[in-house]
Amino acid sequence: MSNTEPQSGAPADMSRTEWGERVAEAKRRAREVRLAQRRRAVFDEPSIADEERLASERVLNDDSLQSGDIVSTNKGLFVFKGRPDLERSDGDFVPLAPR
Repeated sequence: MSNTEPQSGAPADMSRTEWGERVAEAKRRAREVRLAQRRRAVFDEPSIADEERLASERVLNDDSLQSGDIVSTNKGLFVFKGRPDLERSDGDFVPLAPR
């Protein structure tokens, strides 16, 4: 008994050559995708300066800060003088004077 049903969506009247060309084209496209993924730029690890800047931004925007809290940033130590319920401004952070 011969199997005359089309395989994998191939039309019943597709020749062996046409099927081979279709498979070759699919392989070519898959190879192009793999190459494109390899060429994609790999993200560099953030530098220490970038990490310090991001940590400083996080602490300066921390909603849990209370007046009198001291925060350490990439630019030194600061005392928070603002109010937690108001929007932050540059004047909310006063540099801590060294002793």
